Amino acid sequence: MALNTLTTAATDLRAAAVLDQEINLLLFDMVAMRKVPGYVLDKGSVNGTLSSVKRVRFAGLDGYDAMASVAEGSSTSSTTITDASADITVARLALEYDVTDLLNLTGSAEDIGNPERLAKAMVGAAERGFNSLVVNVGDDWTTDAVDTAVAMTSDDAYDAAYQLELNSVPGPYYGTLAPRQHTHLRDSLRSEVGPAQYVEATQQQGTETMGQGFQGRFLSIDWWNVSQVRTSGGKRLGWVHGQGGLGFAHGSPTIMPNAGTAVRKYGENQQLFVEIARDAAGALTKVVGNFYVGVAILEQARGYGINTSST
Repeated sequence: MALNTLTTAATDLRAAAVLDQEINLLLFDMVAMRKVPGYVLDKGSVNGTLSSVKRVRFAGLDGYDAMASVAEGSSTSSTTITDASADITVARLALEYDVTDLLNLTGSAEDIGNPERLAKAMVGAAERGFNSLVVNVGDDWTTDAVDTAVAMTSDDAYDAAYQLELNSVPGPYYGTLAPRQHTHLRDSLRSEVGPAQYVEATQQQGTETMGQGFQGRFLSIDWWNVSQVRTSGGKRLGWVHGQGGLGFAHGSPTIMPNAGTAVRKYGENQQLFVEIARDAAGALTKVVGNFYVGVAILEQARGYGINTSST
């Protein structure tokens, strides 16, 4: 007797697989350091300044120079004001996705073939690009609190905290570590005794309030996991810094859309521009995100490197 089975119908009458309607995200580090309050200071826009470089100026005032005793009847002498500056160079970050018409017409609203869905994805791409700028300058502190080829320990965290305190760096304090460094630190803390406590991030104070990547507080330092922290010579190049140690500047171009281009803004990042343009000859749609931004160390004395084993 002939049977109608899934096997006999598989070629012409059944699909090999049914696609889930939802596009699930692949795992990656979603930390957004630009959004952490006080972590990196917004020093403004370069629009209309005739330069792509923002120069942040410093002067030793309001107590930097102390008054000294002067004998009765004696004249004072002039004191030269101490000054310094830091330059932030604004440059372009960009990402492009191209979608063919055939991919678009066969897809659904939230599919990768929808240009609007890809345009929204530029928000996360911009934050990842910003993180890369942060970690590229984060290993440029003049002084390392820790520089060792072995695993990070609680002693290393203490050394970093001591450097901040010894140099009168005002808080809040931020610790930026690669995930491997942080696991080494936690392992060391398992045998730590004494009054200092590592306060783990709860769900409310963690991802809901402080954002993805916040791990907890130890020695008055808020510790963050950032997978993009650089590696060199078998070491991960983390660091600690106080508020005012890092800064960023940005710019926003004036874009006049033409007949084949639409300009979008997504999220709260007002410097991110996404353009959706047609290429009729290629029968495709281009989705291009542009973000003009720069990050720099503002004052070297406010931060210290933590270089420890990457394995």
